[in-house]
Amino acid sequence: MGGEFLGREPVADELVRQASDLLGYSVEAVCLEGSGRKVVPPRQESEVIYVISCAAAAVLRSRGWQPAAVLGHSLGSWAAVATSGVLDFATGLHLLGLTEQRIHDWVESQDHAMGVILGLDAPVVADLVSAERDVWVANWNSPRQQVISGMALAVERVLAESLARQAKQARVLVRSRAMHTPFLEPVARALRTDLAELPLRDPQVPVIDTRTGNELRRGLEVGEFLADCLTAPVHWGQTILSRTQQGTNRFIDVGPGTVLAGMLPFIDNQAAVMTTAQILELKGAT
Repeated sequence: MGGEFLGREPVADELVRQASDLLGYSVEAVCLEGSGRKVVPPRQESEVIYVISCAAAAVLRSRGWQPAAVLGHSLGSWAAVATSGVLDFATGLHLLGLTEQRIHDWVESQDHAMGVILGLDAPVVADLVSAERDVWVANWNSPRQQVISGMALAVERVLAESLARQAKQARVLVRSRAMHTPFLEPVARALRTDLAELPLRDPQVPVIDTRTGNELRRGLEVGEFLADCLTAPVHWGQTILSRTQQGTNRFIDVGPGTVLAGMLPFIDNQAAVMTTAQILELKGAT
């Protein structure tokens, strides 16, 4: 992660250095030595993804790429909020680590899971989920890709039934946590208390609410959204469509990897998307 700018862009190296000092481990080592060969705990993984996403956004800004608005998918909402200026980088990193630790402590004894379903229409998945207790659609990623979340046995039953309905893929993604479900309300409540004690600034650019697709322009409503992200589903596909219908025709996938860029053609194949790495490869990119 971050190999396209680490050691090459001073603004990114400074954020990585600052994060490493705050966290007590080398963020750069995790990024450059990981690459699928090194498994790290969920909290560390989330912290590093946040740092690299913020660093990528800072690099793009230093090159003259200014966002008209920012949005994040699940964990990416933390970097989006920090990039908007509602929270500073260090405060966002501290709150994220604290929240990840609370999730770990809360779900440690719970039999939770998340799973992905590819190739079924969204109404079909909604019907399968509604037939079970304690399972929800966590991410509405695109018309034919959803992530479900909840109690492990219920998740596995929905995945099995999805395969029986000719899903192209239905498999468990994550064991032991059920993100974007009511199970995380105690963690969300604690985060709301933390945020209430902070001077949340109004964003420099709108933060897009992935619950509704609306633009958030006040610090307090952004803070409410950030806490709600833990329990509310991510309506990613509909959020992207709402932006394209309002005239947004270019997106930049700032986070590590190309997962979000890969989703876009299945949501709106007329929209253009580039990754940070692609932008930095442009000759004299500004």
